[in-house]
Formats: sequence, structure tokens, C-alpha cells
Amino acid sequence: MPASPSAHVERPRQATAPLPALLRAHKVHFMIYPLRLLREWLPGSPVRDCLCVGTSRPIEALSRERYDCQAELSINRGWFVFDQIAFLMVPKCACTSIKMAFATRLRPDIFGDPSNALSVHGLDAPHGGRFVRWEERSSIRAELQQSFCVLRDPVARFESFYRDKILGARVTNAPALHSDIARAGFDLRMSLAECVRHLVGIPPRLWDQHIVPQHLFLHRAAGTKLVPMAKFVLKFESLGEEWGALSSLVPDLPALPGSRFNMAGAPQQEDMDQDSLAKLHDFYRGDFDILAQLHG
Repeated sequence: MPASPSAHVERPRQATAPLPALLRAHKVHFMIYPLRLLREWLPGSPVRDCLCVGTSRPIEALSRERYDCQAELSINRGWFVFDQIAFLMVPKCACTSIKMAFATRLRPDIFGDPSNALSVHGLDAPHGGRFVRWEERSSIRAELQQSFCVLRDPVARFESFYRDKILGARVTNAPALHSDIARAGFDLRMSLAECVRHLVGIPPRLWDQHIVPQHLFLHRAAGTKLVPMAKFVLKFESLGEEWGALSSLVPDLPALPGSRFNMAGAPQQEDMDQDSLAKLHDFYRGDFDILAQLHG
């Protein structure tokens, strides 16, 4: 039986004190935009092509036969929207750094301090921006021509998930894993190889957003077609260079921070063995097909 939609909503992290009081003092307002308002608010014509910023070539979706529509029901797409720019967030693909770029432009007095970086995850919307989440796949329309997302090598992305969510929680003596990760069956005591072996057996209805294949974020099923959810796609591995190219395509794009967040003090993981590597290549084979086009 499919899980209820609410089971797939990623719970926002707590904002670090005393940030909430500071935000209220500066009259920073947060809001969630109802699904029924999306059609009225999002301007422009529908996104017809998905372009790789690095190669300027269209990205072809996987064949309809290879696209797992049942697995798509397990994801909760999230957007960070600022004026006419929409960032489709794929977890573990520079989300914190990009949200900080927008938040710093909006409130440099608050987010100019790198220690407030993780607080952007707990904000519904920085002042002047909008943060939109939804669950009803049938209601999603990617209509902004200035929409973009970042994709990453799937193996490196899973290793980042392991360092941050499993190993990081262990070395900081966290009492438990994040509820959605624990619900997926991961355990604080798992090694990297054990996490990979567990990953391939998790049913899609229990997937945490950090392990969902990236191609399921990039396209959605619409009848017999696959519809792109972002106009431009950047590679994580060359984000700095491609961000500059994107700025020539998307006016008013803020500058990226000089260094990525969520990196300082990251614990050292064990090496990836060949069996784990083969399992990840098979599990994320759809992502590798998309990335082959990005590296074209």
C-alpha cells in the first residue's frame, strides 16, 4: 500500500537560536503557497526543453519504458523561488550553498554570517522570496523559463549522504538518525558497504529524499510523456564555472559563496569497495544515463 503523502515530506531542520527572534525583529515573513495558487503565480510558457548549461545541448529524458512512475510517487519535489528564478532542489547537490546565495542577497545582515548556513533549511521563505513544496504530482507545472537544478555523480552523492547523515550523526554522538532516514531502515552503526547493500533493497515508498535517483526529480510522468521540471541543468562537479554561464542566461542570479557549505569538519569515510560501486551503478543507472549527456 502506498504511504500517505505526508510520510514523504522532509521535515525542516530547526533554525539555530537566536535566529528566529532576529528574523522576527527584522520582520522577515515566511509563507507556504497553496497548490491552487501555483498556476496563477508562475508566469511564462511551459518548459519544453531541458538544457545542459555546460554543453548548451538539450537533455533527453529516459525512455518512458525505463522511467519508474511508481518510484516517482515517492519523491517530494521542492523549489526555492526568488522573483522570477526557481531552483529545483535535488538533495546533496549544493542545495545549502545555492539557497545561501539567494538568502545572503536578501538579508546580508543575517545570512552573510556562514554560521547561519544550516538555518536556511528551516525557512519557509526568506523575505521577498518564496519557498514552495508540493506532493500532488498532477498539480506540478514547471513554467518558469528561469528554472534550474544541479545534478551530481551518483556515487559521490551517496557518499555525501553517508558522511553527512550516517557517519556524521555517529561521530557527533547523535541519539538517533533523522526520522525519515531511520524509517528507510538505515542504522547509525552501518558501514558504507552495509548502507549500499541496504539501499538496493529499500522499497521506493520508504526512500528518503537524499537517496532518490536524481532523474526522478528532473522529469515527471505526464501520460505517455516525460515533462522536464527545470529549464537548465548544471553539473555539481563544475558548478562554479557553469554558474557563471548560467548567469548570462538567467538575469539577476546571485553570486555563489566562495566555498561550499556542509563541508567543514566532514568525517572521513572508508573507501568504496568494488561490489558497492557496482551496486550503486546499477541502482542509479538512470542517473548515469542522464549525466552522460551532461558530460557529452
